[in-house]
Amino acid sequence: MKGYENKIVEKEIIEMLKASGTPRSRRRWSVSMIVCCPRRAYWWKRGALWKPDDPDTLQLLFTRGKAHHGILEVYSDKEKTMIKDEVLGHYDMRGERIIEIYTTVLSSSGIIDANVAYEKFKIKVNQLMCYLYMDGTTEGDLMVFFLMGDYKPMKPQLKIFTYSFDPQELKVHWDYRLSRIEYIEERVRIGEPPEEMGEPYECINCGYRYCCVEFLKLQYNKLVVDLLDAYKKGEVIL
Repeated sequence: MKGYENKIVEKEIIEMLKASGTPRSRRRWSVSMIVCCPRRAYWWKRGALWKPDDPDTLQLLFTRGKAHHGILEVYSDKEKTMIKDEVLGHYDMRGERIIEIYTTVLSSSGIIDANVAYEKFKIKVNQLMCYLYMDGTTEGDLMVFFLMGDYKPMKPQLKIFTYSFDPQELKVHWDYRLSRIEYIEERVRIGEPPEEMGEPYECINCGYRYCCVEFLKLQYNKLVVDLLDAYKKGEVIL
């Protein structure tokens, strides 16, 4: 028997997966975009090129998530679209409540209750809150599929965290998200990226990271120039 790893076919399949993806639209805000890193939303709205450091790995990560979503979406009410205040929402599925699905290789051992799950998966719960407000309901589920469980041993584990919210709490959350749209669009208008960033892990595999790197370089160079100028004027002592 003779065998070898066929990198040509590997690359061909990855490229086909990329081609089958959903095109990025900048015409309408979505729930996923209003809860993510403000800089990512800024570069998206500016029309920056999505250029991840490792596009093949990122595509496989998307494919893994999409595949698991497809298997986990067991209820018939799934992949439904909602629109409110010109924002597009797309929930994963609905059983008794709307369910947001998340798959992760993180260990399940530290996620001991719904409060810890919120702190660890805050963006996903924020998404869920938006969907509930759009839907006019107050309870929803976060389904977390831990691919490796607690690693003791490595075996999959599924956890469901049910959250209940006061209607006013959901409205305040939604209004805040709408205000972020106004903020990002104003920053785009004046051409200044937001100073604040999102969660640190959002930078991993982000296709706009190169934009932030260039922005930070410019900020650093400006800081150095301003510092030297102040030194020449005797305003600071180095």
